[in-house]
Amino acid sequence: MPAEITSTVRLAVGMPDGSEVRAEVGLIAISVHPDGVDISEVHRALGELLIDAGRYMVNSAPTPGPAPQGEGESGSQG
Repeated sequence: MPAEITSTVRLAVGMPDGSEVRAEVGLIAISVHPDGVDISEVHRALGELLIDAGRYMVNSAPTPGPAPQGEGESGSQG
């Protein structure tokens, strides 16, 4: 049975002001074969983690409320 290693996946997003937003997304586990690590396995594990993280983020996003009406706007009055 091949050995397995785990690696933390970190994400950094550059913002327009030059700052970065960083987050730890999770861990991926990769099999280590006698001839090394198969990069396609790394890509697969990373892709699966990012898909799962994206689903979590979409499902846990706050539901936007109704837009507030500004002055000069009116709702239907009828």
